[in-house]
Amino acid sequence: MKHIKGYNDFNYVLESVNDYSNTISKTSDPKKAEIINNNIKAIIKVMKEEGLTDNNAMIGFLCVMGKESGFQNVRETTKNLPDDEAWLKKAFPILKDYVGSSVKLKNTREKTFYDLVYGPDTAPGKEFGHTDSDGYKYRGGGYTQLTGKKYYEASGFKDPKEIETPEGAAKALKASIKAYTNYKPKSTKFKTPQEAVTYFIKKVAGSSGNFQDGYKKSISLMDSFFKKNGKYVLPV
Repeated sequence: MKHIKGYNDFNYVLESVNDYSNTISKTSDPKKAEIINNNIKAIIKVMKEEGLTDNNAMIGFLCVMGKESGFQNVRETTKNLPDDEAWLKKAFPILKDYVGSSVKLKNTREKTFYDLVYGPDTAPGKEFGHTDSDGYKYRGGGYTQLTGKKYYEASGFKDPKEIETPEGAAKALKASIKAYTNYKPKSTKFKTPQEAVTYFIKKVAGSSGNFQDGYKKSISLMDSFFKKNGKYVLPV
């Protein structure tokens, strides 16, 4: 996925890419803004290549994706999780049975943390088909934060680290587009981008908290990145 140079219409940056605390602000750092801007353009290019033609669908999918990754090809990391025992135990129920400090665990033993919270005894781990050592290996990655061995393999990854490359991020994005549009991207159409957000949030339900929270964050991204003169538009 090659980044496109010289696109500066959007002068924003996501200060945090974690779903629980996305914040958007104008940035005085042109390099940060350029990364976000170029990624958005590159993502749109992949969408069109995969057959998405409806602008509302593309805007809605972009905003849900931005909520998940901040429009950046990143791997899930405990560094962005809060130092809050109650929050961690609510987000990862298996930690309620953990003997010791969950905060200390996530701050000092990242691999152990993910192997536990995405382990075979958890609901996500059972869905993903994980063994004891798969949680960290198949943690979230790419623009869509693809998570779980089952879904990495279904997307064509032999090595999960591949998702960290531009080509891997594009591969994961293409797989997500097909899955979230029921393998019919050309026929996926919405009356408004808000309607598209509702549809795509429900498609990724379970990975990002409750619906209302995910919807609110996605709409916030939509207003900041895609609203011009009272209308929602894609960059050209």
